[in-house]
Amino acid sequence: MNKRKRGGFSNLVISAIWLVVVAGVILAVINAMGANSIEEALIIAKNKAAYYSECIPSDECGIVSILKGINSQNEGIIIEDGSNVIEDNSNYQLGEGFINRETKGYRGPIKGEPYVNNAGIIKKDSALEILNKIPITSNEPVDVEYSRSEWKHWSTIEGKPCWNIRNEILHRDAKPNTVIYIDKKMNSTTNYDEACAIGKPVIVDGQRKINTENSGEWIDPYTGRQMTSSSDIDIDHVVSLSYAAKNGGHNWSLDKKKAFANDLDNLLATSAKSNRTKGDKGPSKYVPSYKAYHCQYAKTYTTIINKYNLSIDKSDYDVLEKMLDACQH
Repeated sequence: MNKRKRGGFSNLVISAIWLVVVAGVILAVINAMGANSIEEALIIAKNKAAYYSECIPSDECGIVSILKGINSQNEGIIIEDGSNVIEDNSNYQLGEGFINRETKGYRGPIKGEPYVNNAGIIKKDSALEILNKIPITSNEPVDVEYSRSEWKHWSTIEGKPCWNIRNEILHRDAKPNTVIYIDKKMNSTTNYDEACAIGKPVIVDGQRKINTENSGEWIDPYTGRQMTSSSDIDIDHVVSLSYAAKNGGHNWSLDKKKAFANDLDNLLATSAKSNRTKGDKGPSKYVPSYKAYHCQYAKTYTTIINKYNLSIDKSDYDVLEKMLDACQH
């Protein structure tokens, strides 16, 4: 009798543990779907099933469409309306359409390579498929009345009132554990959560100022050269604000222009010289001199153009297609 009682109690405990595990899995699935309840998750699943049952046989939802349909911060690098700034997270689990960040050329400064943003890790075949669906204009983009002030960039990071997008890109693109931070009291700190600026505090003429020399280690993706002073670094819009304006973004709302200007997927820490040489040129007039970064650059450019439903001229299309065709991955 005693043995049976102990066995029954043990089975009860095991059953309870399994119930907790199953409940956790169900909650994780609901959260991944963006649903607020089991009923809502079932409705979403039912609608998705109905959609794919129609579009897969008709060949209307290949990898590009599926990538477009993903809208999460873990895998979503293509958002239909381009209205959100996507949080970059290099440690997320990659889907079939993306290159693993352990692949040579995509590993970042920790391996002596330039940083690659989320838009640049899409696979070659997916990038070519996306490129083929981008509208092409036969001539140079028409001039539009472009005002850079309408594209408000370097927004403040939510939850960090003294930290903006420029600082965030400098932090993201640097070799890990090399950046020197300054807190709001102008003291050095190693705590990113306390950071308000990048550099070292120094006293000049009795005033505390910031010295940006040797404030971190970066690799210019456009030249492959090492950079150690944050003041020598520009944050480049891979697809420039002016290019976006001329190719479909001129009439966007101010909110959407701001979202584009602060989209982490479209930003890279480059040398000031590289950024100013590039200016607002498209791929037919500028590609990085560092050939090892051509694939990553072309993928980023293609992804961003598609993400915001912009167009490109034929000469830019031809250069991007050639660069993507030459990619290994």
